[in-house]
Amino acid sequence: YILKNKSVRDDLKQLLHAIEVLETEIEKTDSVLINETNEDDKNLEVQTQIRDLISRIETIINLTNLALKNDNVRDSLLEFSKSLEEYVKFDEVLYVILTKADLEVIPEFLENYNRVMTYQYKKERLYEREFSFNNLSGTVIEMLIANNHEILMDFKETPIQVKDLLSEKSYAEQGMKSLYALPLHYEKEMFGCAIFTSESDLNEQSQILNLKIACKLLEFKLVSLFYQENLRCQKVILQAAANDLEDGMFYLDPETGRILLTEKLAAFLQIDSRLLYREDFQKAIIEDDQKIYDNIRRFVEAGEIYRSEYRLMIGEKQVLVCEQATPYITKEGIIKFYVGTIRKLDNEVYLNDEDSPVIKTEADYLDTFALITEKAKDLEYKCSFAKFCLLDRESYAEAVRLKIREYIYRVLRENFSETTFVFDDDSFIAILEVNDQRMIDRKVKATLGICDQGIIYENCALHFDIKVAVVRFPRDTYNLQEIGEFLDIALLSENRYQIFNDDIHKHFLRKKAVTTCVVEQLKRDSLELLYLRLQTKDGSLAYEVRPNVPGLQPQENFSEYLDLKILIPFEKLVLKTLVKSLDEQIFGRFYVHLSCNTLDFILNDDYLTRDLNGRYQKIILCLDDYSSHLDKIFTQLHSFEFKVNINYRTINKYPLGLLLNPKINGISVDDGLDERNKTLAVYNAMGYEILANLNFPDYHNLIHRTEELSKMEKVKQIKE
Repeated sequence: YILKNKSVRDDLKQLLHAIEVLETEIEKTDSVLINETNEDDKNLEVQTQIRDLISRIETIINLTNLALKNDNVRDSLLEFSKSLEEYVKFDEVLYVILTKADLEVIPEFLENYNRVMTYQYKKERLYEREFSFNNLSGTVIEMLIANNHEILMDFKETPIQVKDLLSEKSYAEQGMKSLYALPLHYEKEMFGCAIFTSESDLNEQSQILNLKIACKLLEFKLVSLFYQENLRCQKVILQAAANDLEDGMFYLDPETGRILLTEKLAAFLQIDSRLLYREDFQKAIIEDDQKIYDNIRRFVEAGEIYRSEYRLMIGEKQVLVCEQATPYITKEGIIKFYVGTIRKLDNEVYLNDEDSPVIKTEADYLDTFALITEKAKDLEYKCSFAKFCLLDRESYAEAVRLKIREYIYRVLRENFSETTFVFDDDSFIAILEVNDQRMIDRKVKATLGICDQGIIYENCALHFDIKVAVVRFPRDTYNLQEIGEFLDIALLSENRYQIFNDDIHKHFLRKKAVTTCVVEQLKRDSLELLYLRLQTKDGSLAYEVRPNVPGLQPQENFSEYLDLKILIPFEKLVLKTLVKSLDEQIFGRFYVHLSCNTLDFILNDDYLTRDLNGRYQKIILCLDDYSSHLDKIFTQLHSFEFKVNINYRTINKYPLGLLLNPKINGISVDDGLDERNKTLAVYNAMGYEILANLNFPDYHNLIHRTEELSKMEKVKQIKE
């Protein structure tokens, strides 16, 4: 009937289509419900796992905290290991303390800076041992130091050759199947580590997580214990120092200039109020020393340690005091305050020779050096040599120079090293049995700062300059015999503080080569001179004398490589050879380079004779260095009719009155000039002749070097 009736058939088709659509929607709804049910089940499962993980973490944290309630390192490590062993199955754990970070007190005295402390936990017992850093080679500790990251090793498949620090055997040989090592940090620096080993598997993620959490808590505990020990020790040291301090301490706010005095210091200064300002305190300082006190402001503004000596009025008495202070700087680099001391100095320190310290001299140094040479046979031995040199020593009167020398010696012994020696040339060598460059830098900086303050001698403020060079053994050289040479070369640097570098070593090697060649020439007591043609404005003949030493280039200025004991006889030989070769048949003038030390020796030795003044008139002596008594040298040379040129490199050392001396003929310029036009105008006004490598076409009295080098035979053939 339905098939025959078209209208019924069409209605049925629409009904069937609607049913299909409805069934599709029902299926979609069922699928969504099933997915939502599955997601709920998964969420429940994840939440359950998270709760279990949090519960395990809380358990580890609680047990660890309970175990770490002890107040010393050993008990804390023992209880920590026992508690952790219940949740993480390991067989042994080795705790290694490399250093107590920056919290170690007086490490040089306690000798902890080159020792390693270990604590081995095994079968509920803790074994404590000490090792040298050299024993760490080839261990997992060395790998941790190099990488500063946790290490997980599995020995089951591949027997990795890493030795155990205690037994010096590989872990695989001892039957260990796995190892997990974690570094312990303080302010991003590794101060120790924990090494867990097991005969089973330590690779499970849950075990690794438990060990990480527990060791992080252990890290905090160890740092806290180090802090507490450091604070207790510092408190004892500070209390002992404060109790024995005769005069007292103060605190300075660098921003406001406020000063807080301790009761002891206020009583010493006879000040009623403990709180005052710098300006009020400065009024008590005598007028002549106000400038010395003003120097402190520069150190405070720069945030540096300072030490200053000055005189102040306490009641009706003038007292010499020493003020020194150190800034407290936060981790953010902010200077919070200065803490310092003011102590009375006895005037006899400077005026009474009976109170002079017992000074160790060069003979004592040689004895000490012999002992160090014996110690150096130990491959672990280290030391550093510092040489301090008083500059311009000739400019001081004998009594003043000796007081300055005595003061420098005392400062070095108190602030740098007890092992300090003074030499006849007013240089000092101080020896430290360390190689730590940061420590050496701090000591040098503090020593220079103290010396920069000057001294008070016979009611006059005296200031002086010193230079310092440092060479470390064996870091810079393995040959102790070379150290003295290296120090002398380093002091030639323009830097006030010079440490060893490659340039010093190159200079040393060149010095050895030059010295060998010159000494061989001195043995022959003869020397060939070459003559560099100089071009003059007026066309007159002029030559620069160049010694021709076999093995050395005539163009090279090798005098700077020679010690005085070789330089003086060599320059004497140069001058002797030149004077002997000059006669009436030779025309022109001859420029020869000599040192002030050589001239001192020649003038005091009656080396020159006025019978040869005719030959001396042809010679211009070029002084490449400076002496404090050049005025005397000029006068003596003038009496022999020598002309003198000074060197542009040393001109800043000359007082203006000496530069105006008519006995100065001219100036030697090896390189360029600073402020060329202005400098040339000044030299022109002084009437200086200029000997230079470069041509200054706008200077009227210029002599510049050519490349024409001749022997005396050819010079004799050239006529003006």
